[in-house]
Amino acid sequence: DRTKNAQFIIISLRNNMFELADRLIGIYKTHNQTKSISINPNAAAQLTTTIRADP
Repeated sequence: DRTKNAQFIIISLRNNMFELADRLIGIYKTHNQTKSISINPNAAAQLTTTIRADP
């Protein structure tokens, strides 16, 4: 019950971790600056399906 609203940070390259995630966050460096990106995997999958279905 205490972990109901808990958040975890997991660093992984395993596909099954990506598939189970509610949110993916990437950290990268470009032009000597650190940047981040946040992706909702479910929304990205739906968008990909929509793009593929539209010829």
